[in-house]
Amino acid sequence: MAGPYYINPGQNQGGIPTWAWPRSTQVHVEVVNGGSGRVRLQAGASPDEDNDINNSNTFSRSFGGVRLNVTNIGSSRLKVWTA
Repeated sequence: MAGPYYINPGQNQGGIPTWAWPRSTQVHVEVVNGGSGRVRLQAGASPDEDNDINNSNTFSRSFGGVRLNVTNIGSSRLKVWTA
């Protein structure tokens, strides 16, 4: 759907499109050099969601078609894309 985006530690990628309900958006997050990382997801008026990443993770969320913000709150470079 969108990406990939490469997000360095402390940086944010905003405006990522998501699917409208009833379809869920798959947010794929991968640590570029392997290992662990940490990511913050936030869409619309919803609260921040912080997640640990171990090599790679996929999150299935119903964001309702609003734009997604992804912030790298860890110390490893992340690759992020949606489907």
